[in-house]
Amino acid sequence: MVLAGNYMQNIIDAVQRALADKNYTAALMVTLTIPDICGKMEGEKQGKRRYITWFEKYLKTKYNGFLSGKDCYALRCAILHEASEDISEQSISEILQLFYFVTNGAHCNRFSRSSFGSEQYDQKEVLTISVQNFCQDFIEAVKQWLANTASSPRVQKNLGSMFKIHEPGDQMGIIRIG
Repeated sequence: MVLAGNYMQNIIDAVQRALADKNYTAALMVTLTIPDICGKMEGEKQGKRRYITWFEKYLKTKYNGFLSGKDCYALRCAILHEASEDISEQSISEILQLFYFVTNGAHCNRFSRSSFGSEQYDQKEVLTISVQNFCQDFIEAVKQWLANTASSPRVQKNLGSMFKIHEPGDQMGIIRIG
């Protein structure tokens, strides 16, 4: 049996390397896929529901009052599909309208209908997020998820079917590739 941690560790390592390299865009994009992957490994078929459920289970207490599972799913959609921090047009968004990411510093500051002197942000529900803290919070959540699902045959089986990037010389059955 393949251990779940081996495959998820690749994702954790990718986020940590991206943060260390200050490649915050890559770190954020990979991080936002974690609830999708974990939810799918548990067998949940409906993406939106599995994402929100996973966020609420593993990150709700950390972000209570600042970020809901629905708003995080809206952020995931806006970032991954539109490269946008504006979630106001995402039908699932609950409270927030915009995110303002910083590389370091203040994390989870919410501004409600404030004036910034910028049409983009004025009078909107805005949450500032430290991308480093955000990514680290998700890493801690996935580690907790791994601990919680370590004895789940379904999760272990599904994680064993995650995609892999192979090195030259690896074998596909009896055929050596590269």
